[in-house]
Amino acid sequence: MYQITPGQDLLCIGYTGLYGTRYILDRKLDKITSHFSRTYLTEETQHLDKLPRIDIRDHRISVENIPILTRTGVPVREDEPELVAMLNAGELSYGAISDLLPSFEMKYGVSKIREIREGGILSALWNFCAEEGRDPATGRILSPGPGCEYFLSRIPVLQFTVELCECLELMPFRIYAGGAYLAAASQGYRLCEELNRLGVSASVFGHLTAGRQRLRMDGAEPGFLTNEHRDEIDKI
Repeated sequence: MYQITPGQDLLCIGYTGLYGTRYILDRKLDKITSHFSRTYLTEETQHLDKLPRIDIRDHRISVENIPILTRTGVPVREDEPELVAMLNAGELSYGAISDLLPSFEMKYGVSKIREIREGGILSALWNFCAEEGRDPATGRILSPGPGCEYFLSRIPVLQFTVELCECLELMPFRIYAGGAYLAAASQGYRLCEELNRLGVSASVFGHLTAGRQRLRMDGAEPGFLTNEHRDEIDKI
């Protein structure tokens, strides 16, 4: 019955918490202006506007705001050291790339993929595993679903998101993350390497296990993932 199986990699594709970051900037600016300069906030907002926008549906990955070599159409990584110079020289343009990785699910063994939404990536991770134990026809719980081991430190999140959350005493991994995706794949590292090469942020941050426990592994000692779904944004 499972779509996901023990041993598969857990991936986060895209930066988690971006929707929450934009929400804070759009609606709670008065709460953060005493902690950050206007110049810094303007610069970071402009950076957010240029980040790739990822959409995964119908077995396709589409991306906007990836720098593309004008003459060849080849995507360029965001951390390309000559990026600004190439843009200024007119060698690059920002544009949309549709069907970025054809048949990526089959090629990299992606068995399941979900957009990360309300409650952030930790809520999504709990649901990702727990829904495997439900009868798809009736919704009846048949088992707890598989377990997992994960590392918060390996989840892609912008430093700016972390700083805003620290300012407002929020947990960045539990704020709305629309536009980022959680996936299970048998060749997760290869898929992440390919996405990173194309300028898309993606990282393997854990793996699925045969047991029921869902454990964070990069604390002082393993910590249990809890079944919490309230979004941190609701606190402000």
